[in-house]
Amino acid sequence: MGCLSQLLRAVMITAVVFFGAGNLAWAAGPIEFTRHTYDLIILWVNFFILTGLIVKFARRPIVSFLKDKRAEVRHTIQELEDRKRDIQKKINDTQIELDAGQERLALIKEKIIAEGHRRKEDLIGEAQNESALMMASAKQKIDALVRDAAIRIRVDLIDMAADLAQEKLPKIITDQDHNQLVQSWMNSFEH
Repeated sequence: MGCLSQLLRAVMITAVVFFGAGNLAWAAGPIEFTRHTYDLIILWVNFFILTGLIVKFARRPIVSFLKDKRAEVRHTIQELEDRKRDIQKKINDTQIELDAGQERLALIKEKIIAEGHRRKEDLIGEAQNESALMMASAKQKIDALVRDAAIRIRVDLIDMAADLAQEKLPKIITDQDHNQLVQSWMNSFEH
């Protein structure tokens, strides 16, 4: 209703200005009623009649139409603002989730790195233990091989000495030396 009343005021002001300007022009000289004056008067009469008909019959539908359009525009703006708020909320939620995901990713990365370092230390410790066990085992094997070799060498030396003694002693020792060795051996048990 406010827009239509402003429009009507503007039309009335325009009419007054035109009629006022025409009166000023007529005031300059005698008023003659010519075809041009008649056309001008009819034009303004028709204009006021048309304006009056529009105001009387079209005012309510125009006002109603404008109100409906205003309400529709407000509703559309409200819907757009609601959608904008929803989208902004989703953006904020997504940003929060993204930040939380980045934090979780950093924590997981730290855990993986810590687990890698711990596993590395465990593997190094296991390798050192295994190395120590292998060294101890190798030392035991070497010691066993040395003992076995020493025993074999002794046995071989004893066998060689016995063979050599059997071969050379009968030629060197006489029966009398043999009896004397037996007698000394027997005397060693008596004491």
